[in-house]
Amino acid sequence: MAQEDVPTYRAYLIGADNRIFAAHIIDARSDDEATAGARAIAGTSSAEVWERSRRITRFDPELPGGAASREYRRL
Repeated sequence: MAQEDVPTYRAYLIGADNRIFAAHIIDARSDDEATAGARAIAGTSSAEVWERSRRITRFDPELPGGAASREYRRL
C-alpha cells in the first residue's frame, strides 16, 4: 500500500463538558488501528475517531479499577 493510500484519521478528545479540547491526526491502515492509536492518545479522556466525514467510534476512558469503558460504534 502506497503512503498516499493510507487513510488519515482524526481523534478528537472530549472533555467532561462534552466539548472537543484537542484533535490529533492518526495515519492508520484500518479503523481498528486508528481506534487503538486514539486510545493510546486519549488516556483518561473520552474520544471520537473520524475518517473524513465518517465517524468510526466514540469511547469513554477506562474506569478506576480497570473496568471496561463504554464504546459506541457506528454500524
